[in-house]
Amino acid sequence: MFRAGKLQLCALLFSILLCAPVSAEQVTLYTADDADAPVKHGAAYLARVLVSAGHEVTAATSPPPVGGARTVIYVGDATRDAATAALLEDSGAALPDEAESFAVGTVKKEGATLIAGAGSDAVGAMYAAYEIAERIEMNPAAPLERAAQTGVFNPFVKIRAVNPFFHTQAFEDAGSWYYDVDFWADYLDLLSRSRYNLLDVHAMYDIVTTRFPNAYLYLLRSGEFPEVGIPSGKADLNLKMFNRIIAMAKERGIRTSLMSYHASWSLTAREEDAPRRPSDEELAAYTREMVRRIIGDCPDLWMIGFRIGESGRSEEFFRRSYIAGIKDAARPVNMFTRTWLAAPDYVREIADAYPGRTYIEIKYNGEHLGLPYHAITSPYKTSAPSYSYENYTNYPRNYKIVWQIRANGTHRLFRWGDPLFAARTARSLRFGDGHGFTMEPFTSYYPMTNYIFRKDSGLDFFKWDHERNWFWYFVWGRTAYDPETREEVWLLEFGKRFGAAAPNVLSALTAASRIVPLIYSYRCLGLDHRQMAPEYETGGTLDDFTRNLPLDINVMRPIDEYVRHYLFRSPFLNAKMSPYEAADLLDEYANRAAEETAAAERTIRQSGARNPEFESLRAEIETLKHLAAYYSNKTRAAAALAFFRETGDLNDLFLAKELAGTAIGAWELLAEAGDRYFQPLIDTLRMHTTGFTWRTEGEKLAEDMKILAEEEKRFSETAGDGLRIFHRPVFYWRASGEPVPITATVTGGEPVKASLFYREKGAKDFTEIPLAEAVNPQTYAAQIPPMNRDAALEYYIEAVSGGGKAVFPGGKPYAGTAKPGFEISDYADGSAKNIQRELEKMNRVAREKYVRLIVTSDDSPPEIGQLQARVLDGGGKAAITTRVKDDSGVESVVLYYKLIPSQYLWYHTEMKKTDADLYSAEVLLTHEGLLYYVAAADTRGNAAMYPDFRLETPYRALPGWDPAENPHR
Repeated sequence: MFRAGKLQLCALLFSILLCAPVSAEQVTLYTADDADAPVKHGAAYLARVLVSAGHEVTAATSPPPVGGARTVIYVGDATRDAATAALLEDSGAALPDEAESFAVGTVKKEGATLIAGAGSDAVGAMYAAYEIAERIEMNPAAPLERAAQTGVFNPFVKIRAVNPFFHTQAFEDAGSWYYDVDFWADYLDLLSRSRYNLLDVHAMYDIVTTRFPNAYLYLLRSGEFPEVGIPSGKADLNLKMFNRIIAMAKERGIRTSLMSYHASWSLTAREEDAPRRPSDEELAAYTREMVRRIIGDCPDLWMIGFRIGESGRSEEFFRRSYIAGIKDAARPVNMFTRTWLAAPDYVREIADAYPGRTYIEIKYNGEHLGLPYHAITSPYKTSAPSYSYENYTNYPRNYKIVWQIRANGTHRLFRWGDPLFAARTARSLRFGDGHGFTMEPFTSYYPMTNYIFRKDSGLDFFKWDHERNWFWYFVWGRTAYDPETREEVWLLEFGKRFGAAAPNVLSALTAASRIVPLIYSYRCLGLDHRQMAPEYETGGTLDDFTRNLPLDINVMRPIDEYVRHYLFRSPFLNAKMSPYEAADLLDEYANRAAEETAAAERTIRQSGARNPEFESLRAEIETLKHLAAYYSNKTRAAAALAFFRETGDLNDLFLAKELAGTAIGAWELLAEAGDRYFQPLIDTLRMHTTGFTWRTEGEKLAEDMKILAEEEKRFSETAGDGLRIFHRPVFYWRASGEPVPITATVTGGEPVKASLFYREKGAKDFTEIPLAEAVNPQTYAAQIPPMNRDAALEYYIEAVSGGGKAVFPGGKPYAGTAKPGFEISDYADGSAKNIQRELEKMNRVAREKYVRLIVTSDDSPPEIGQLQARVLDGGGKAAITTRVKDDSGVESVVLYYKLIPSQYLWYHTEMKKTDADLYSAEVLLTHEGLLYYVAAADTRGNAAMYPDFRLETPYRALPGWDPAENPHR
């Protein structure tokens, strides 16, 4: 986000960007005549930028003579272009050897300015041209020699792929995007400038049925099985277009791969729809022929792949089909597969059988994008390991890891662009020695065209979805190439579209982009994109919300767990994100997005020109704000309901009613915005409709009020005839200068005299304060007077009616109501026993004679840092140390650790203090490596985890090693 000072700086930046050059320069742009296509493509782009900036450009295909008051820009592959390499050396810039690296250098010679844009290969040279062009656009008023400053760049990860799907609907429509050369030119230009280097095509996909037919049925005809596939003329046309796409991508420095998702003869992926059911031998023979043919008929296809998990085929099938077909081909090609639902040993055996390079695509975090790191590090839901990396990070390996970010589960509709999130994700891609990533765009399972906005809304400013979601592509590609990409890069692109409003629009989009990932991360219904559509659905009933399991249960506390830990005074209660913090963040992001949008609107309005792209973004952000308000208030309502179910305090039930009503009101506003801006939407994966509306989905919310009404009825029937007190205790009050509010519910007596008794710990006598009747029936409230200092108090509540008497705490466990506030079934880490222990702790606190209350102004958790691991015993143990400080005193420091494979469980152990602020522990270690983090609590109920997931990956990794080459012996 931008602070006020930064906004002023950005405004100044754009006032400069919109200026004309000080003076036009005579520019000679040299590119070798025999340069590869990407070099020429980059140089052509640079030439257009120079001309647009007002400079006079002359092209040269041999090094021009030096001299004269002019600027000469060299763009070339330093391994082939001696002139560009020599000029770069003269500038003092050193070019990295790594593929797709580049450097920019400037030399003054005989009155001329010579600028070198050199790449370690043709793609690097193209990127150098893009970089020089970008700097010119950022500094249009500066002389070119200052705009093209010296710099050296190399890719952070080696593979930066976008993962589109070929749709059966597109192949059946002669006028679709698949056959549109202009579409591909524009799309591939965007990918190239965004620094993607792989078009990772997966095929086929049917948008309506959500099935994945065999891609070869649509591209090739078999000589051995002529009855299989679409008609030959249509297949030839499809293959011709595919080759043209591959060629256009190659010109822009992008390789192409093809993964077929199915092995069958059916155009619908239903075996019964095939011309006949083939034997396993026939299908293997057909696939072998198709693999050999596609490699031969597409000479520039870089990699070919298959999906194992859902094929139902044996390892031997892939040996006889894909591997045999690749070996039959006239040229070598890379091979890749997905790991989902495939046995790791099986995948390794297939990779062993292939002598070439094998890549495996592993799901980054299931099929959603909620957190910018590998969050699924332990099995907590059925089949979770297959939605993560299992033990593929182990050594030795016969494959390269590519992380498949299945973002289209989360991001189906609303535009997204959060540079900090993308940069954090990019840094995490090296986990497990990852080779790179492949990113699903918005259109993987949805049309490429505008199926979103109402035709009468005036918001359909685009023809193709990538024109709307350009920043999605741009931010992921650029941060994967360089996670330290400067903010000015984003502002430049926004400036081209939104002028002086660019800083506000970028800030608005960044804030809005944090809403849906947080909704999914905290209210995670499942790891599969068929299990949750966070932009569309209500997320279940209040009952469901109280039993939520976040995406990363190590850093986010589920609602039922939060209630239990609160009630047994866990010192680590606030170490994890609470439901209230998640709700507050949703409101914060929504409000910030709305404020920045309003500021941008004022600026755009002053220009007097309509900006349809901004108007459509404004409509999305308005809709998103209501979605955030729904989820934030329903989360709070569910927490209040969970507290009521454990304590029986009606104050929480009435609060739940109020918050649930607010959530339903927010959904109504969401439905109104949806009706106003969006046409009925396609979501066949989760919502199972081609006509989704929020209004129809909102009809489910009536169930929430029924649940609350039933709870109130159940309470009145089960509270009992005797005088009883129900109360949610207050254990900490973090405002020592303010009164402490105490509320309670008293039932079974009329009239009732209720009092609160409190004293400082160690004092002899209690002070009595009458509890006054509150607005709602049977509820009472009082305030402990302000304490202008830290203090430890004790209190209890007493009620008297008609000779009867009740006291809280009464030496009894929490009464609760008929329904439990949690369920155990979704936990897979032994938590059934853990939950039972938590209940025992909770009721042990309830049985105490008094409620212990800490009044304090201290809300600062312990400071944790310098977390380090040292390998001992030749790799048999690891010594973990960290430093923890806290002014109020450190109560406890706990180490959490696990072996790296994602199917293993997390364990924890108390760390021992070995120095003034140094804590240590030793744990067992193997060649599989270790993940670890720490949590610390102070004596004032403050706690923290390190690393903090809000800022960085919330664990450290001690990498594994090949046991045959143990570096720790």
